[in-house]
Amino acid sequence: MKVFLLKYTEGGEEIVAVTGFGTHSAKSAADIQPSRKGVQRMIEFAIDKKHSSLLNFPYYVVTIEEASRSFTHQWVR
Repeated sequence: MKVFLLKYTEGGEEIVAVTGFGTHSAKSAADIQPSRKGVQRMIEFAIDKKHSSLLNFPYYVVTIEEASRSFTHQWVR
């Protein structure tokens, strides 16, 4: 099996943090500028509280070649 990284989302962690803080803040998401520590705290919070919808943002786009059919069916689940 061959896996190739095609593209990644720059600032993906910041996107997760802003959307997370936006759900718990009176501020508009456009007005939220989290610090590096704030970004890390929000990601840890999302993982700890199983707030997985925050973590569903695209980070990486990959292509997978020569994978089995069973693998590809599990991958998209």
